[in-house]
Amino acid sequence: MAGEAEKSQEFALDADAPVVTGPEAEAEAGDPRVIAFLMRHAGRGDIIHSGIFPGGALVPLSAGLAETATLWVFQPDPDTHRAVGQAITDDRLWNVSLRRAVPSSEPGRVFLPSAGLDTGPGAFVPADFNARETVETLRLDDAIPGNRKVSVMLLEGNGHQVQALIGARRLIARCRPVLVISAFRRPRWFAKNFGALGYRVRGRLRDKLVISVDPVDF
Repeated sequence: MAGEAEKSQEFALDADAPVVTGPEAEAEAGDPRVIAFLMRHAGRGDIIHSGIFPGGALVPLSAGLAETATLWVFQPDPDTHRAVGQAITDDRLWNVSLRRAVPSSEPGRVFLPSAGLDTGPGAFVPADFNARETVETLRLDDAIPGNRKVSVMLLEGNGHQVQALIGARRLIARCRPVLVISAFRRPRWFAKNFGALGYRVRGRLRDKLVISVDPVDF
């Protein structure tokens, strides 16, 4: 019991931990401070970005990557996916890999939130393959080649954060990336499943919980 209490405490956010607050989710995702944080901790490795993706973040993230690094973008919204794809082509951002999918625990399909279902903010629900408004789900363990070094993983609020982490178990164990997870309220679950890797809560970046093995610079 004592060991369990100590582990839980490691994943409790300190009252004086860095907190950055702000208005709308998209503005938060495109905040220069969030972009700068991702770049600061990318080093020579890749960045995984899943969820809300403002157009203004694409060029600086691509330009700031190391020569052999890749920005992996997973965007379920069809309009945003189309816009990001066009920007990649127009700006010749060949170090950006874009896929219309939701990182999850199993491959399959889910309804998009815009399908008119009352599933809660940004939530996805399982769907038949023939459903009208669906998007692919995938495991990051399958989508990211095993020879890639991932330094930072950002999971925006789409209701699939826990599933995405489950589907990235091998990647996380292998790379120990800095994890930036929005609207994440499952620190005890994370401690139970990933705490043995040395992860600790470091603070917040707007609405995003920052969890890492090594200390980070906010």
